[in-house]
Amino acid sequence: MHSQTELYETHSNQVANSSTSPNNISLLLENISSLEQRIEELHFHRQSNERSRNVEKYNRSSFRSRSRSRKRYNPKAESKLAVSSAADELNNCREFNYRLFVFDKKTGIKFLVDSGADVSLIPASCGDKVIGDFKLYAANGTEIPCFGHKILTLDLGLHRDFQWPFIIAKVNKGILGADFLNRFNLLIDIKNKKLIDGVTKLSIIGEITSSADELNVSTLNKNDKFSDILAQYPEITKPDLLISKTKHNVEHYITTDDKQISNEELKELLNDSKNLNFKQYPLPSGKIIWSDISTSNIRPFIPQPFRMNVFHKIHDLNHSGIKSSVKQIASRFIWKNIKRDVKEWAKTCINCQKNKIIRHTQSKFNSFEEPDERFSIIHIDIIGPYPPSNGNKYCLTCIDRFTCWMELIPIGNITSETITKAFYAYWICRFGVPYTVITDRGNQFRSELFRSLGIICGIKMQTTTSYHPQSNGKNERQH
Repeated sequence: MHSQTELYETHSNQVANSSTSPNNISLLLENISSLEQRIEELHFHRQSNERSRNVEKYNRSSFRSRSRSRKRYNPKAESKLAVSSAADELNNCREFNYRLFVFDKKTGIKFLVDSGADVSLIPASCGDKVIGDFKLYAANGTEIPCFGHKILTLDLGLHRDFQWPFIIAKVNKGILGADFLNRFNLLIDIKNKKLIDGVTKLSIIGEITSSADELNVSTLNKNDKFSDILAQYPEITKPDLLISKTKHNVEHYITTDDKQISNEELKELLNDSKNLNFKQYPLPSGKIIWSDISTSNIRPFIPQPFRMNVFHKIHDLNHSGIKSSVKQIASRFIWKNIKRDVKEWAKTCINCQKNKIIRHTQSKFNSFEEPDERFSIIHIDIIGPYPPSNGNKYCLTCIDRFTCWMELIPIGNITSETITKAFYAYWICRFGVPYTVITDRGNQFRSELFRSLGIICGIKMQTTTSYHPQSNGKNERQH
């Protein structure tokens, strides 16, 4: 049976890979007839093997009888089933194409991963009405309307962002084309429904959908008589949406006014030869710029009209604090009173004022009340566990603040019921009801039962400040 399954799988693969030409159909019929003959031969060998095994079983245990309800093997039915399933698989492969879809978490777009598409696309919205300069064609040669391009940053769940320019086109779904897959080294695994990142070796599980549509977006019209020639030069038809390096030696410069030379502040800094060391540096445009070389970094002098622009270029990167902004700008540029100006501009930054917390409210600790009589203010706490003695492993410590009288009450557990009963029986019944009881923030002392005891007896329950055990120092120092 295992050999028959392998033979059927091999035949199915041959059927799936065959095309619909007459020669291939005749070859397919020959393969089917050979498959039927092979199935009959396997059936004959199987029957002979079963007969030999049955004889051995009968000799070992003569009282066992063969079950009459065993299903007989029908070679003709099996061959018909194999032929019909192979034909169905061939028809399915002809009618449907299996496509992989992935979901972007940022934009919420469901993208088709299509390695046959030359470019990556996103569906056009109702507001996209201006026809762009790009020309795209479907597999049947139909032109696809385009409306410019848009740069998106995708989050596909591969622990890195994918920023890419997508062409806005009149399509039903987003497409990740061959340009996107090649740029970020992404691999398609249709069998396991995965999109694999060739850089990080991570993968995401997508969705496999059978589709009868064959979009195959291309920048080249295959019905054109010059399509074969244009295919040899894809850079002519493919839109260049990325910034690429030029293949010539021509350089462009922006000419500026000579505002450094006529600046009065620069003249004052040039006269200060004690701490600064200015030197003229020629620019590629032929202009001369004054820069300070007294530090490890060359710091050009910035005239007044350009200072605010320099501040925003550096500060707006991450809206760093006052000290960090002063350090970053003063280490790269120089002008008179640079630290004062940067400090004032950082203070008046609107985004920093809206999103940063500068002042923190710190509450003061309350002072202890001085007791004027004994057993009026009590400090209680729990210590343990210790080695068991008569079933007790913990101790409830109670200390009077005025006389420093201490009571250690052994208890078996530290539930709120046990703590409440022990404090009432061993302290209140012996020394009376105190005015105030100070505890830590344990669950036993903050329970409803312990607080109800305070309400009934008229005791003011106070807890210490979080992470500040000094408030209950009367007890903590004795432990």
